[in-house]
Amino acid sequence: MTQKTIAEQSTGDRLSEKLIAFSDSLEKFESFNLHLLMSVAMGGIAPRGNILDAPTGRPAWHVGISVLGHLASSGLAFRGVVPFVVDEYLPSIRKEAEVQEGISHRTGPHTLSPGGAVAAQLAHDERLIAFVAQKVGQSLRPTGISSYLYYNQTGDHLYPHVDTEIFAVNFILMVKHDLPEGRTDGSALVIFDADHQAKRVPLDVGESVVIRASGTVHGREAVGEGERVTILTIGFEDERARVADA
Repeated sequence: MTQKTIAEQSTGDRLSEKLIAFSDSLEKFESFNLHLLMSVAMGGIAPRGNILDAPTGRPAWHVGISVLGHLASSGLAFRGVVPFVVDEYLPSIRKEAEVQEGISHRTGPHTLSPGGAVAAQLAHDERLIAFVAQKVGQSLRPTGISSYLYYNQTGDHLYPHVDTEIFAVNFILMVKHDLPEGRTDGSALVIFDADHQAKRVPLDVGESVVIRASGTVHGREAVGEGERVTILTIGFEDERARVADA
């Protein structure tokens, strides 16, 4: 480790401590605004998740990961196959995603459409709610908000960010991943946990993840030429936070 890297980490640690102490003094809506500003900042520091592209922002990146992880729970809670989702929903979801793509719109370096009736049914399925809640170890409320994200143009990706409270916990399903002939690996979900390092989370079609998404910085690698990715995201709120607001 170079002296410069040590100095950067030391600077980041000190600033993290100050911002964490500051965040603890904020009212709920002030904390929400800080959370939002820092999420946007992460995408600006490393737009494609490659911190080496922004060496002067390394201490700021360190601070962002630390503070966002303090403001909300963080971490990858599950990765794998949920059998009933694959057996009962995936074929219909794949068809619905193709239909919904016709009304999708660009929201940056990818396109997005709202989930349809099938996605809504899955979002409110008591089995999914119970499964996700069990994986994160807390009571959850389904928001009913679902979205299809499409990465179909060369270079499409998702900036590193954290989600808002309505996606405090995010269930992500890989709906489609087409690769050109000869390629066996492609764009992957990337999460940045408490150690600040990128962790690739490649998913096969039908696999899913559960992420504590309001505290975990995450994004998607750029797709290559001829590559196409479609995912479904379903959001859940922390039931405890909802009760506290009542």
